[in-house]
Amino acid sequence: MSARVLDALVREDPQLRYEIEIPPPASFKGRRRLVMNPIDVPQDSWVVQSVARNHQQVMGHLPATIGAILPMSYSAGDACWLWGAGIPSLY
Repeated sequence: MSARVLDALVREDPQLRYEIEIPPPASFKGRRRLVMNPIDVPQDSWVVQSVARNHQQVMGHLPATIGAILPMSYSAGDACWLWGAGIPSLY
């Protein structure tokens, strides 16, 4: 989730506070020194919607969650490199 999205939520709820931690906190097991660039794939993008539709077709229901799931989203993947090269991708 990007600061842009979180800032919009703060405007709706002024009591909301957030911090973005990159790299993950020391308490996160498996922490690595390599910092991967974050990506923010819009939920209405064709790649997200395609994966959601195919999940529904295979599993019989839409995914329970679409978006970052902590702490698993701290894991590294090649999606940030693909996204940076203009290739739509997901983690």
